[in-house]
Amino acid sequence: MAGVRGGGAGSNAPATRVLVVDDDPADACVTISRLKQLQRKVQVEVVNAFEPARRELVRGGYDIAFIDHYLGAQTGLELIDLARNEGVECALVLMTGSMDSEVELTALDRGATDFLDKSELTARSLDRTLRYSIQRANEVNQIARLGARLEAIIEGSNDGVWDWSPLTGSLFLSTRFCELIGADPEAPTSLRSWLECIHPDDRARVEAALRAEVVGESDTLEIEYRVVRGEGEVRWMHLRGKGCRAAAGRLQRVAGSQTDITRRKEREEDARHRAFHDPLTGLGNRAALEQQLEELQGLLECHGIGFSLVLLDLDGFKLINDRHGHATGDEVLQEVAARLLRVVSTGGTAARIGGDEFVVVAPGCASFALATELAQSLGEAVARPIEAVVGRVRVGASWGVRVVAEAGVSSATALADADAAMYGAKSSKRRPRAVG
Repeated sequence: MAGVRGGGAGSNAPATRVLVVDDDPADACVTISRLKQLQRKVQVEVVNAFEPARRELVRGGYDIAFIDHYLGAQTGLELIDLARNEGVECALVLMTGSMDSEVELTALDRGATDFLDKSELTARSLDRTLRYSIQRANEVNQIARLGARLEAIIEGSNDGVWDWSPLTGSLFLSTRFCELIGADPEAPTSLRSWLECIHPDDRARVEAALRAEVVGESDTLEIEYRVVRGEGEVRWMHLRGKGCRAAAGRLQRVAGSQTDITRRKEREEDARHRAFHDPLTGLGNRAALEQQLEELQGLLECHGIGFSLVLLDLDGFKLINDRHGHATGDEVLQEVAARLLRVVSTGGTAARIGGDEFVVVAPGCASFALATELAQSLGEAVARPIEAVVGRVRVGASWGVRVVAEAGVSSATALADADAAMYGAKSSKRRPRAVG
């Protein structure tokens, strides 16, 4: 390997580091002489064989290498291919005396930055190639590093990436995106194939969000939706996207990412369930009851549909707790809740609002006779013997009914009236009565 220094302008400018790989000394001398004519400082090293050239390229420190097409039994194309596979980033220029289009295309495919015809080698062509090839190599390397960094960020975040062009209909879904929605990463992707993975109840919302992006109603896209994967597995996704528009405002493409938020949704649903349900019986709690009553008040005001409340308080429950303990008391409460649900079936709902207090709501029931009949059925169901771990136990139920058939009666008032009717029945030991 021989070293040569040459070149001109800019004494303070760093020298361009050049490697010449050529097994023909005469051709190598021509290349070096042309490099000396450049109006720039160059530092040239010369290698005349394939393996030393490979080692020198892998060692690094060069801005550009001019590589002869024929290097004994091996070729410059093979050297370029090998160098790129070993991570060489500098500009690589293939030089040959018999250029043809096939060689040019092959060189670029193998990783060459440019190519030169030896028969047309001039200082001017070398200078152009130096400027262009080094700049192009730097840009390619920068893009590759950015791409690798982005890929690492995406992989680390566990997100999927998507890119859709409404102009051409082309859709790119990353491998991770396909995994998230349950699609085959190897299969052709289309907007239809993506939409087919979306839960039927959410598909129209996603289509509407994409349409809004296309027509310019929104600059960004953000939506949560469900997909159905495999054998009916439902997962929640959070889709984000940003549109890219032409000067006239027409959407060229929209791209973004997608995250699996199933665990978050499950936590939210669990928190919501705990907020509105009694943990022992699974019935709705007071908050759920108040919410339902507000909805029924709205139906009454808008459509004149009344409803009834039956408030039940267990008789003899304290005695069971004192005699057999709270575990048996819990068994009783759970069985009572199950019996109330069986009586109301799909025609009403039940809630536990206190230790041994329950409320049954009967939407659409605005008749005293029907409400009283329901209350009697509930009381009879509660009074049947209960098989507990300690043996057979019994409780009874005192109840009060409040029928709400006209707007203007608040939920609090309706509950208070039913409660008063129930306690009146419990204290008087008479047959429970209904309040209108």
